[in-house]
Amino acid sequence: MLQLKCTRKLLDFSRAKDALPPEKAADTLLGDWHATVVDFLRPRLLLFINDKSLYCIIDVSRPREKGADLPVIFRKNLYRALQENRVSESRMQQVFQDYGETVITRTDSRSVLGTLNDINNHIYAHVEDLARKHAKIDLRELEQRLNMVPHSSVGYKGYKYPREAFTQMLDLS
Repeated sequence: MLQLKCTRKLLDFSRAKDALPPEKAADTLLGDWHATVVDFLRPRLLLFINDKSLYCIIDVSRPREKGADLPVIFRKNLYRALQENRVSESRMQQVFQDYGETVITRTDSRSVLGTLNDINNHIYAHVEDLARKHAKIDLRELEQRLNMVPHSSVGYKGYKYPREAFTQMLDLS
């Protein structure tokens, strides 16, 4: 089962009023994901971050997409991220089989929320840098940059690179 643990800001933005309290951590290959909305840009960005690896996935929020579509949006982008990391079809099937059912819950990890705020600041700095150069924002490049920023989480000694941790979880290293 996939738990998308959404921030209050995302729940309000997406009008997903039926968010449940978080459940026990899922016993899946990749675990649960947190999600928020980055609202200092137009159009807004959806930001998904893996609880275990801190790997992040970004997508543009489209005005017609509301709370009921969050699982669909997430799955589409997760599939893209798995392909970009050259994950085998059999491993992808395992991931999506683990995520057969989706539940939208409220956030429950202050550590991951702190990382979401850090990533939000990185996005802001990157966009500001691009604006100075009058360059266009490339979401895939931004996503790759963010996944190469070292992070530390509670219960983990030292720092880890989200992309490396993500590929290790998938046995791709």
